[in-house]
Amino acid sequence: MRTYDDLCDAMRSCGLPFARISWEPLDPEDIPPLPNVILMPQKTRNAKACDGISCHITPYDVELYGHGSSIELEDRVQAALEAKGFAADRYTVPLGDGITETVWSGLDCLETN
Repeated sequence: MRTYDDLCDAMRSCGLPFARISWEPLDPEDIPPLPNVILMPQKTRNAKACDGISCHITPYDVELYGHGSSIELEDRVQAALEAKGFAADRYTVPLGDGITETVWSGLDCLETN
């Protein structure tokens, strides 16, 4: 199973700035220009055994924010995820003012720490 580090490696290979959950809200200069990516953890799906949790699994959504629609950019993120062995469903939402959010959902990551 892939790890959170694998997910970060996939995003690095895209050459896009990314953060887990959010950029530093108290430092507006920390927020990079579009396009950028947020890695959003979802509800865990831990494997349980009689003596407790045997495997910690956290699904992530990869949220790509950009100006308008860019098939090239979406394909770059998709290819990076697939190259690391991630499979996900994808959808796009217009957020207004020409900003779009493309989300790859349900990328399971094994927690290693």
